[in-house]
Amino acid sequence: MAKHFTAEFKLEAAKLVVDHGYTYVKAAEAVNVSHLAITRWVNKLRLERQGKTPYGASPHL
Repeated sequence: MAKHFTAEFKLEAAKLVVDHGYTYVKAAEAVNVSHLAITRWVNKLRLERQGKTPYGASPHL
């Protein structure tokens, strides 16, 4: 069964990479998710910050 995370959790996890300099792997380990999940969330955050899509627009990031 897939885990579901809140938009706030995903945002804070993505900020570890974008704002705090964590590697994808270290951020994933810090919040106990896969590095692939962190990668998706970081990409989504970067797009949102460029004004291309709202961060929480998709419930299944």
